[in-house]
Amino acid sequence: MQRSIFVDLAKFRIDIFEYDAVVRTITNFAIGRQGHRTPMFEDGSISPTKRCRDYVSHSYPKPHGGAKMPFALFFKQDEACAFHEGSAAVPSHGCIHLEPPDARWLFAWAGSAPIGLTIRGPYPASSVPPQRLYRFGAGNMLVAVVRQIQQALAAAGLDPGQIDGEFRDKTDEAVRAFQARHGLVEDGIVGRDTATALGIAW
Repeated sequence: MQRSIFVDLAKFRIDIFEYDAVVRTITNFAIGRQGHRTPMFEDGSISPTKRCRDYVSHSYPKPHGGAKMPFALFFKQDEACAFHEGSAAVPSHGCIHLEPPDARWLFAWAGSAPIGLTIRGPYPASSVPPQRLYRFGAGNMLVAVVRQIQQALAAAGLDPGQIDGEFRDKTDEAVRAFQARHGLVEDGIVGRDTATALGIAW
């Protein structure tokens, strides 16, 4: 298919493709909890008939009615599993919870054409994404975010080394210098406080 979605459960990564090129990557989402695992399959699809802007599920009713599943793109109709708007901090009953901006973007992008879908494991230990640590030697960093960190450090007049998305010793030194300048803990870790000071969305 010309457009497709690839979900890597183990890495908490969703890549959206058009003509073999990634047009968006989503890393902040929640999947099915123990006993309600998100199904895995190869070469699946989302058809135009499996999309609903204001779906309400009665499989797991809330005290005041059904559970709202806005911007739902169903990939397992018989199991009521879908991509939909929901908290990335709350495990699902098999769906993939997307934060509002990602859920709305994906729903609009899906449009009315068939979309290829692959959901691959292995299943991670947690149903919610681990907090990413952006620091020298960390193994789960996103290149695009490291590049943003480097660009922000350079804009602040510090030398992060080559702006290439690789968190090397020069970037570590620049982060520590930035933290010292702003009264932050000088640990070389770009967590929420340092990211906020750098002006990077976390």
